[in-house]
Amino acid sequence: MDGQDSHLLATTTLSMTSMEARERLHAIMTSDMAEVIEQIGQTLEACNLKKARLLQRLDEVSRAVEAVRNECGCIDTNIASKVLNLNKIATQIVQQMALV
Repeated sequence: MDGQDSHLLATTTLSMTSMEARERLHAIMTSDMAEVIEQIGQTLEACNLKKARLLQRLDEVSRAVEAVRNECGCIDTNIASKVLNLNKIATQIVQQMALV
């Protein structure tokens, strides 16, 4: 409920019955809650899309690392270090997204 709604509620309440005022307040609060729920839904949808893209990229990295391992028979320590760091960061991101 913003300032304009508060002012409107206060000025119209003087000429309304208490039941009408309650109904008006309920309508304002319901509208505000619906808007917030919609925003939360949009945020969750965006997070889920980002999470899906992240997981897809991680799969691509995993396949690339596996291809290098199969071709060379080993993994360079530099590559291994970067993969471990990437896995750590990815795990943290996925955990944070799970909290949303």
